[in-house]
Amino acid sequence: MTVLYRSQVRVLTGWDDVTLDRMVATGEIVDRGGFDPVEIYLVSSEAREALGQLADFASHGDEWWRHFPSRWLGLEAAGLVEVLKPCDGLTGYWRDREEWRVRLTPLGEDVVRELSRVV
Repeated sequence: MTVLYRSQVRVLTGWDDVTLDRMVATGEIVDRGGFDPVEIYLVSSEAREALGQLADFASHGDEWWRHFPSRWLGLEAAGLVEVLKPCDGLTGYWRDREEWRVRLTPLGEDVVRELSRVV
């Protein structure tokens, strides 16, 4: 089973530790040494938006910024995608976003596979 750790759940949901602990204490989610991405998807609208964008990207992959325009930083911080940003050799600045490449990490692939059960 694929699991997300506390830090990843906090990024995807916007919850703080107090909220996460309350969700576990009330039985809304179960801490199994990690959290089931499907459970998180079902109980959090923020996670549903972020993980829905991840699943959409996985099925299309082109023009990635259209698939998760508002969530790619969180998905990257959660370790679900890797954003490859080419740098201009002369200026040292990143090239335009249209030239960036995004790919699912192994964890991202596992999460998408788990979500395919409910999405």
